[in-house]
Amino acid sequence: MQLRDARQDAAAEPLEIALHQGDTPATEITARWAERTLTTGETLWYADDEADALALVTTGRLAVVVDRHVVGHIEAGELVGEASAFMPVAARTASVRAVEATTVKVATRGELLALRAAGDPAYEQLLDTALQALADRVRAASARLARLAEGLEPRPEVRTPPPAPAPSPLERKLSLHAARLALRTLPVLADADDDTLTALAGKLTSRTLACGETLCVQGERGDSVYLVGDGTLSVKLNVGSRRAVEAAQLTQGAMVGSLALLLGTARSATVVAESDCWVLEMDRAHHDALDDELGCLWREMLIVALRDHITSANANLRQLEARRAALLERVVDVDDALASLGSTVAWPIREPSRMQAVKAQAGAILRALAPHRRLLPHSGECAHTPCPDCFALHQPKVEQAIALGQPIHFILPAFPAKSPNRDIKVLGTLPDMAEEVALVYLQKVCDDIRAVYTPGARVTICSDGRVFSDLVLVGDEAITTYGHAIEDMIRRLGLRDIDTFNLEDLFTVTDFDGMRDHLAVHYGEPLDMLREKCRSGHHKSMLNGIHRFLFEDTLAVEPDKSRTRIRKECRERAYGVILRSNAFSRLIAECFPSSLRLSIHPQTPHAAKIGILLGHAEGCWITPWHGTAMRTEEGWTLVKRAQADEAGARLVLRDGLPSHYVMPGVEDIDPAPAPAAAPPAAEAWKPLYDHWFGADGIEDSQAWVDARLPTWFFADPAADAALRADFAPWLDAMTPAVIDAWKQTPRGFLSLVLLFDQVPRNAFRDTPGMFVRDDIGLELAREALAKGIDRQLSAIEAFWLYLPFQHHPAPDTQRISVEGVAAQADRCSAGHRKFFGIAVDMAERHDDAIRRFGRFPHRNRILGRPSTALELEFLEDPKSHF
Repeated sequence: MQLRDARQDAAAEPLEIALHQGDTPATEITARWAERTLTTGETLWYADDEADALALVTTGRLAVVVDRHVVGHIEAGELVGEASAFMPVAARTASVRAVEATTVKVATRGELLALRAAGDPAYEQLLDTALQALADRVRAASARLARLAEGLEPRPEVRTPPPAPAPSPLERKLSLHAARLALRTLPVLADADDDTLTALAGKLTSRTLACGETLCVQGERGDSVYLVGDGTLSVKLNVGSRRAVEAAQLTQGAMVGSLALLLGTARSATVVAESDCWVLEMDRAHHDALDDELGCLWREMLIVALRDHITSANANLRQLEARRAALLERVVDVDDALASLGSTVAWPIREPSRMQAVKAQAGAILRALAPHRRLLPHSGECAHTPCPDCFALHQPKVEQAIALGQPIHFILPAFPAKSPNRDIKVLGTLPDMAEEVALVYLQKVCDDIRAVYTPGARVTICSDGRVFSDLVLVGDEAITTYGHAIEDMIRRLGLRDIDTFNLEDLFTVTDFDGMRDHLAVHYGEPLDMLREKCRSGHHKSMLNGIHRFLFEDTLAVEPDKSRTRIRKECRERAYGVILRSNAFSRLIAECFPSSLRLSIHPQTPHAAKIGILLGHAEGCWITPWHGTAMRTEEGWTLVKRAQADEAGARLVLRDGLPSHYVMPGVEDIDPAPAPAAAPPAAEAWKPLYDHWFGADGIEDSQAWVDARLPTWFFADPAADAALRADFAPWLDAMTPAVIDAWKQTPRGFLSLVLLFDQVPRNAFRDTPGMFVRDDIGLELAREALAKGIDRQLSAIEAFWLYLPFQHHPAPDTQRISVEGVAAQADRCSAGHRKFFGIAVDMAERHDDAIRRFGRFPHRNRILGRPSTALELEFLEDPKSHF
């Protein structure tokens, strides 16, 4: 019979939920089963125990633990041990432990065999219940496997075999004989008589597949199960919309497709013939019609198949769970106990006095956290004096950390990248004082908790920039640069209780689009369901807020589009941002099950997330990456850049970059350092120009070019050190007045571009500092071209105005570089033609790299990002060097 999901009947008693399929009352079936009561933390049985019993949970909840990791739960009304109780196996594959006070009823294998021998209908009823429980667990294991696997191969192409002609009587007879031989190989049927085998074979139909043909496709509807008679089948599990991973290889005697048959669900995997194959198929009609001894044998075959499936899946899951744990340990400074125990295994405290002390300590910690909450307006008295419900959802996790003697661990999805709207919101693309103020504030939160709890607290910033960079019009290269700068800022400020985590930390491949696809497929919700949720309430407010952010930013980035078109596009992108943001929340909750979730957005006092302040802000929605820091008489506040300008605040530079604003009459408590080598006058650019082109001026000869090449392109430590000493300090000392002065002459403007584009490449060679000022160099180069500065310079001088475009990882800037360098080659002097021949080739190679990879693989090592196999192959090619 087709199994239904018993848990839909929430009003039924647990026993009736568990054993609903037949006519025998559940209480009658379990009347003679032994009852056992487990206290919290007590183990029902251990991995490697003899597997000789079946248990039914009547009250409470059990956790299934493999290698200290919780891999599943058994709720009241569910069976446990069904994978082994009906068929002899050597040992348990997992430990089962009570999460809370739990009662179970236990039947030994001997009691089950007695039911079978007596022909009791209850035995088949129990078989069907066990099949559903196993099928549910296999489905859950397969979904978990797909979430953890990366999938290094493309999804299989579907090659469906043509319809087979109707078999002749002789072919049917031979097929029946072959089916009997195949069934005889199965352990359950090893001792079956010929009549039983013939009867069962008569319910099966024969099917052949050529190598490469598809047996079934993941996601399609199916209502049959297949038995491999001969050959090898590969089970491909989709891990994204474009990628798959091989979950198993099946040979003679294996079964596949049982979930679709038993649960009525879509196919859970794509199955492809690895060789010429012969399979036997049992459809739902014949499955439902099987009863008595034949029905028992068939269902026992399915139990063996599902048991093998879940054993294989658990082995794969252990490897993938260990891989994820290793990746998390590498990037996050959190004790492994928090990650491995999860929030579902109770902490081992029994003494009432100790439990009361833990609860009191947890209350003190949460009271220390309360003033830092970011709450929605009209939060009532809870905004001032938290009520017991304010932290009710979070207190168990705090108590668990205290019981383990660990810091309180918070996760905060935040610090994605600067908004692209530099006219209205932010000062630049790199973190500035706004981020610094926010990070220092988060450290203060940890310090306040340490004042009442010695182990203190930790905040892991889970950067969500990679999650929706394509939707917010910020490139992945900018995300990477911003992230590295945040990490540098944390180290520079000595923030000992803050670390970072990124989406790519869970992957070994560097296909960011693939990561986003994987996240949406496995952790996202259907878009139509999200649209419905966003029609009212909090979700509607969130949608409108994100839509407003996107609209403001897109107006600045794409000014040629109409406001109506931008508004419509941003509406759709806003749904995408929410979908992926929610998906990322689910992912990090899975990675950090014992951690408290913080949110940059204001929350209600009793929410599952704790809204956290990042310092004072003009509005409850503004963040450091959508605003700038302004120093007022009251202290630091976050505002939009346009607001600071309108208020007449003074812009302050640090390290040569815009940092923050200071209101008139207010002292800057963290002023920019005095210029160490600030060029004081309009002609101060000349030393840099002379360093680059030579004090004697440009010569029309190849010999002159050859003499300049070491300064321009060669890695010479001595030359780098000299340039770093003479000109790198200028990067930290430039002021708006000096910049404007340099722009007054063509060669001064050129020297300004050289300062921000070329000097960092030599002064900070082989470090991320090579690239942190690229955006400034690019803006200056754009301005120079717009003013026609290239036409006022010689070709060899104008060439350097196109290098910032060449260094920027985007197809449109690469085309400007290629076309601009080619244009200079057309007008260069005779002595520089050889140089421009190479320069044109180099521009085209940069363009080719971006078209192939979307980034420069040469920077992977410097930026600490892994290379793909194709990138490694590319880097080994001598022709790829530039």
